[in-house]
Amino acid sequence: SQAHAMQRVREILTRDNPAVFSPDVDARIRAEFEGLVAGDAVPLQGNT
Repeated sequence: SQAHAMQRVREILTRDNPAVFSPDVDARIRAEFEGLVAGDAVPLQGNT
């Protein structure tokens, strides 16, 4: 049902989302692209 699907979406989107890159690779990327945002996945207010 739609309610079950939406609950599953909330479960997926509200759990921790670890970085895909190693800290070393992340540091090298950030050195190349000054001001790059962290891109942390956090639930929107009111959507939890």
